[in-house]
Amino acid sequence: MQDKNFFQPFKAIKKINRNNQFLGDSSTIIPINKDNDDDKNFIGSSIDKKRLAIFLLFIFLTCFSGISKLYSQNEFRKINNEAFKPGERLQWRFYYDAWLTGKITAGIGITEVKETEKTFNGRHVWHIDSEGKSKGLFNWFYKVRDEFDSFVDKEFLAPHYFIRRTRTNK
Repeated sequence: MQDKNFFQPFKAIKKINRNNQFLGDSSTIIPINKDNDDDKNFIGSSIDKKRLAIFLLFIFLTCFSGISKLYSQNEFRKINNEAFKPGERLQWRFYYDAWLTGKITAGIGITEVKETEKTFNGRHVWHIDSEGKSKGLFNWFYKVRDEFDSFVDKEFLAPHYFIRRTRTNK
């Protein structure tokens, strides 16, 4: 029976000085083993590992210190809103258009901008209330009763909170 190490690849040790001058072959030939510590130490010496750990820690702290500053800002920009104001109401009619029947009303949609006393994160908001309903014959096929509530910052016009209530039947 043959030795298990017989078929493993070998590496020869060559003697080379600091100036990369070849000094000759050594008579020592060692088998390459998977358990060899040199193969596991692919980064290099322990000093290189410490440098890598310090570098990664530095990158980690640098990245997350910037993110924490981004989220810790209490200052929002102010936008001069001329697009809508409280009390506005928009109403849509959704229809199905066919060449045989013409325009048949499928449903309606209503959006209202309301004043509210609610605050989010200490900021005053508007309540934008939207709802959609199917009508008439379309209730038999696909009944829709949807409500959407959004609370939008008055100065920044960014949404703070959104509620969706969707009820549909097939």
